[in-house]
Amino acid sequence: MLKEKFSRQTESAFRTLCPFLFWRPIAPNWLTLCGSVFSVGAAFAFFNGAFFVAGLLVLASGFFDLADGAVARHFGLATRFGALLDSTLDRLADLLFFLGLALHYACSDRLALALLASYALVMGLLTSYTKARAEAFLAEFKAGFFERGERVMVLALGAIAEPFVGRVDSLAIALGVLAVCGTITVAQRLILAKRQLDFLDRKAASASPDAAVRGADSSTT
Repeated sequence: MLKEKFSRQTESAFRTLCPFLFWRPIAPNWLTLCGSVFSVGAAFAFFNGAFFVAGLLVLASGFFDLADGAVARHFGLATRFGALLDSTLDRLADLLFFLGLALHYACSDRLALALLASYALVMGLLTSYTKARAEAFLAEFKAGFFERGERVMVLALGAIAEPFVGRVDSLAIALGVLAVCGTITVAQRLILAKRQLDFLDRKAASASPDAAVRGADSSTT
């Protein structure tokens, strides 16, 4: 939602704050791959319990996730494969972030948080999967208030705040928010997809008898 709503503002901000990205054409896929390098670093930082560093690396990976699209649109370099690569590496980043967290908590004997991180991961993947599957049948599908931009921001802020909030476990709170909001978003998408797909099914079913009648009429003339 954030990425779609503020896409123009984001591109304008990149031109102002990072003009060097637009001095000459840069292959957007290389920016996407750079973001993945930061994602791997964030996963290792999460695993080692360096949450502040992990949060900064998550933000860095998010920066490149936005930069590749802005550069591609600016220079007219957007491609279908680029979109596929970006989406695939986004899913990989999500897996790495939460896998690093889950392993950290499991090795620290904090099994409840390890399970919470695993559940947040599952909901994040299902959020993306339900949209992808719905778009296989629908020309356009926009639903759900908590998408990847929101997930990355909540996770990064929770990790960065962890060393400064004393007894409050900000990362655990962030995981709780991710789990709850992810569940709601998946439910939203399933409900809306069901409505739209049921409508298409009824439309197809009502059209079939007419098609049959027209076929029969044409065969007798």
